[in-house]
Amino acid sequence: MVRDKSFKANYLTKMSIWLLAGTMVIASPTLLAKTVTKSSKAISATSDVSISSSAGSFKPFQLIPAGQAKTSSISAPKETACGNFSGINPKVLNLALKAQQKAKVMGIPRKQYLTVIDYSLPSTARRLWVLDMSRGKVIHHVQVAHGSGTGDNHAKHFSDAHGSHKSSLGLFLTGSTYQGKHGTSLTLHGLEKGFNGNAASRTIVMHPAGYVKDVGGRLGRSWGCPALSYSTAQPIIQTIKEGSLVFAYYPDNKWLSSSKFL
Repeated sequence: MVRDKSFKANYLTKMSIWLLAGTMVIASPTLLAKTVTKSSKAISATSDVSISSSAGSFKPFQLIPAGQAKTSSISAPKETACGNFSGINPKVLNLALKAQQKAKVMGIPRKQYLTVIDYSLPSTARRLWVLDMSRGKVIHHVQVAHGSGTGDNHAKHFSDAHGSHKSSLGLFLTGSTYQGKHGTSLTLHGLEKGFNGNAASRTIVMHPAGYVKDVGGRLGRSWGCPALSYSTAQPIIQTIKEGSLVFAYYPDNKWLSSSKFL
């Protein structure tokens, strides 16, 4: 019995060391880690939000510093843009794929899903796609609401400012789910300062809402969140949570010319 206890203790100690070593390999105090940590603190301070999930809290991981990431030669794979993901504007798709490739070089995403939102389309159109990059196919294609400050049926105005009730552009990283007033919702971490960097502190999240339906020629609107209908939200949220990318597009010249991912 003593031997069994000793063996078990040694085994657990070795496993703990192995797990700690593995964590140290994939985690580092880099820019993304700081961003996610700050975002997590901001979310935790909001009464309606918790970053805990049934699978555990979302943790940061290694980010290769921009100076070490060789991204200048990265371009979206033309065969993918033209073949496997039909239905998306080729220009928007190529930008989304380019952003994803640069993010991968920087060590950001940990899941092979890419969500594309084309805010240049009217709210009544299905303008959100979830792409399974490992299988090269679209697995979800649904409507998504924009912020009340962004426009009526057509999105026109975007912001990262608190209280603007506007949608934000750029590349986001999905975090954990939480139970909010709309049900199971998904935290989003903005990766582009000046365009979506305040997403977590603004509580810009993906959530279901009853207003995501046609109300007089447009969808109901959020306070800046990419809200989905109750019938489509949960399959999407559960698929893309904890480490996939969301690319929100609009032909905004300032963002297009200054984004580090484009």
